[in-house]
Amino acid sequence: MTATVLMFNLPGKKKRAVRVLSESLGFAAREMKPEDFGKSLAALLGDEEAASGAEAEETAFAEEMLVLCDLDAGQFHGLLDGLQEAGARIALKASLTDTNRGWTPGRLCRELTAEREAIEKLRRERR
Repeated sequence: MTATVLMFNLPGKKKRAVRVLSESLGFAAREMKPEDFGKSLAALLGDEEAASGAEAEETAFAEEMLVLCDLDAGQFHGLLDGLQEAGARIALKASLTDTNRGWTPGRLCRELTAEREAIEKLRRERR
């Protein structure tokens, strides 16, 4: 697989920041459209073999999200550091894994949101 970042629901400034950074770091940035949200992450990356057994659901979401696919350590840290320096905060970010490759973007978004909420709840309880 080629190093790629999938972009979901990013406004213009953040989308440009991701594209500029990805180009400078040597990987592709692909904007996903709402009609892609019901496909598995594997299918969005063109992995038809992995996509054949994947879940299929029609799901829309409005949250901004990045999925980092096959980035090496330099690309990974370069992207995250560059986004921080550019002031382009994107709350939901995930790396593609064997576990989530069959998920739709909507399911990944729900999982990341639930994880974020659980972490925030723990922080509040510790105060």
